Amino acid sequence: MQSAYVLISCDPEDSDQIISSLMIISGLVEAKLVEGPYDIIVKIQAENSEKLKEIISIQLRRIGKIKHTLTLTAM
Repeated sequence: MQSAYVLISCDPEDSDQIISSLMIISGLVEAKLVEGPYDIIVKIQAENSEKLKEIISIQLRRIGKIKHTLTLTAM
């Protein structure tokens, strides 16, 4: 099982809508609001690194109002 954490930057007024959109992504384990340079942290798990890459690069990027992301792959 492969895991990644994705840090998401957005406008604060859009964070609840973004989290609602994130909750329908297959492989999403949890999504939380955070304070600091990023606004949301998401944990994603998949069977392998290819599936993980697909979830992040296709499904997550379809969500509007996300300004910037930083992906941290767990070892």
